[in-house]
Amino acid sequence: MGLEPSVVWDAGVHIESTLLWFDPRRPRDFCLLTNTRAHLGERQTRLLKSDMTARLLNSVAGRRLPGLVSPFGRPVNLGNLAIEMFPSGYVAGAASYRVTLPSGSTLVYSGPFAGVANRTAEKRETRRADFLVLDATYGAPRFALPNRGEAEDALDGWLHGTLADGLTPVLLVANPGKAQDILHFLGERGHRARLHRTVHEWSAAYRAAGWSLPAAPQFRGAPATSEVLLWPAHLRRSSAIRNLRRARFAAATGWAAEPGSEKRLKVSRIFNWSCRADFPALLQYARDTQPKRVWTVGRHAVELATALAEQGLAASPLRESPQLRLL
Repeated sequence: MGLEPSVVWDAGVHIESTLLWFDPRRPRDFCLLTNTRAHLGERQTRLLKSDMTARLLNSVAGRRLPGLVSPFGRPVNLGNLAIEMFPSGYVAGAASYRVTLPSGSTLVYSGPFAGVANRTAEKRETRRADFLVLDATYGAPRFALPNRGEAEDALDGWLHGTLADGLTPVLLVANPGKAQDILHFLGERGHRARLHRTVHEWSAAYRAAGWSLPAAPQFRGAPATSEVLLWPAHLRRSSAIRNLRRARFAAATGWAAEPGSEKRLKVSRIFNWSCRADFPALLQYARDTQPKRVWTVGRHAVELATALAEQGLAASPLRESPQLRLL
């Protein structure tokens, strides 16, 4: 193993002494983009993304967006760095990265990744590496998701019950990704859906890229009888759904374990369903990668680093570098 790299956080993860930034929140020298939901628009022109991510982004934008494009598993050389993308399974086209540094050591940046298989994403893969930067969005022990089948059956039961009461089920979801996964699920269970404009746009992009999804019209004014309305969770306060008559609201999110989620989202029910790995899956990912050192990044980075250290791994949360704050 080569020398330990210096990895820092400054509104994005950066390997110092290189150009590389992972999913930065503002334009940087060179961005490694993990998924469609991390897109910076045209502000970040020097970036690498998977070919599936590029197809989806280009389809929604209606034009070719800037950046380098590569399929999974094909090494990309950037100066004295070798970069490989491999599927994270989070959403369609989502990638994790394995970087071979000039020292010969390797580093994996997990990004968000799937704990269980998602219907509308590639099968997740893992790679061994000397160093690991691990997503800690659900890095606390309380984020242990139920069996996916149980969550699906519970959601299906709620939908049938709501429709039997003569009400319109409105399901709040993340888009893109989970919205398309749940649209696929609804088709499997025989439910008809109507979609918010952006969910409709992304679903059309998924179909154009080869993913199988049931046809569903765009929401305009009011849903038809016996339809399920899929709506982006961040638009919960939209007047278009606030004014719906005879509607019942629910959400599908991994944040179900957070106290007060129903009140915050103003829903009657939350289904514990995430396209992203839960706490046990994060621990397993670290074991599968077999790193000598782990950095955790995200909302629960401290809790995850503590848990990994208790399992005998050298782990610490990434914090903003004092030097970077002075720049």
